[in-house]
Amino acid sequence: AVLFRLGEYDESLALAERALEIRLQAFGPEHQDVAASLTNLANTQQMLGHHDRARALYERALAIYERRFGPSHPDVAMALINLAGALEGSHEDRRALALFERALQIREATLPPGHPDIAWARLALASLKRDQGDLQAARALYVRGIRGLEDALGPAHIELAYPLLELARLEDGAATPALCERALQLLADNTGAPELLAEVRLVLAGALWRLPAD
Repeated sequence: AVLFRLGEYDESLALAERALEIRLQAFGPEHQDVAASLTNLANTQQMLGHHDRARALYERALAIYERRFGPSHPDVAMALINLAGALEGSHEDRRALALFERALQIREATLPPGHPDIAWARLALASLKRDQGDLQAARALYVRGIRGLEDALGPAHIELAYPLLELARLEDGAATPALCERALQLLADNTGAPELLAEVRLVLAGALWRLPAD
């Protein structure tokens, strides 16, 4: 991941492939560490925009987790979310939706009620619902996801900034500036990413421009 952020795409991919080969030789094809290496390689392919390659790797990882742990394990939920993300990137929204919903059900059934992974699953599902045009469902999921992160991480955690921005995009009227201003404060307090900071400012400016004059 560090190499990828530095722009060393070929080296990052080669290292992920090599790590998979080593674990296959050491543990065999059904070990959970092999599934983890498949996931790492898939993540790299996904970041490169190779959604079909990523999907095949995520599917292999999911199959290993399901065989080792059964269909309702938290590791299976994470594998489902990874695969759903690749499917979403390939515009297979219907299948992605089913996987996101299954992952959320697993996490709600197996994790404590306030666990942040439940909130993240809701936010992932909210994003797809928004892209499908189901704005009412997306808004409700964003609100529940943000509340879950607030409870788990605290109201001043930087991880709240992006979900707040995504909710702000769905809101109309006075709610949008308030959400953007909160996201800006979180980013300022935590020296957040400049790209996200600029994006929040842009959404805030548009929202303020649309508000009626007093």
